[in-house]
Amino acid sequence: MSAWLWWLCATIVLLIFEVLTGTIAALCLAVGCALSCVAALFGASVVAQALIASIGSVVAFAVVGPALKKFYKRRRNNNKYVTGMDALIGRVAVVTQEVTNTQADNGRVKIDGDSWVAFTNSPNQPIPVGEKVIIEAYDSIVLRVKPYSAD
Repeated sequence: MSAWLWWLCATIVLLIFEVLTGTIAALCLAVGCALSCVAALFGASVVAQALIASIGSVVAFAVVGPALKKFYKRRRNNNKYVTGMDALIGRVAVVTQEVTNTQADNGRVKIDGDSWVAFTNSPNQPIPVGEKVIIEAYDSIVLRVKPYSAD
């Protein structure tokens, strides 16, 4: 079997390992093997192929590794999926029972077909039934809301 075919097989195995495990090291080693495969196709000696594989892998570790780590970190930070109560924050609800600035009065708002106990920190007058509010935060299962303004 030709040397370039061995390097190609090593590249494919390392790429499969990379896909299955997500380790950046396997990808960097695959880069070195791919470069040696090209060198073997052009008739480089076995020593030159090994040297190219080594240098190519080290360069890939220095360049590709940090770039991929930065990419994965940025991608992870941009894809924050918010679930549960946190998903309600910033959404618009409709008042179904007058909301005041105390939790004891048990004002209620409706969002997505669910009714929630709500209060407001707004020192102004209570928010009447039918008005829209924005959910600011929550305390246990009680929502803190503020009057909705379309601007």
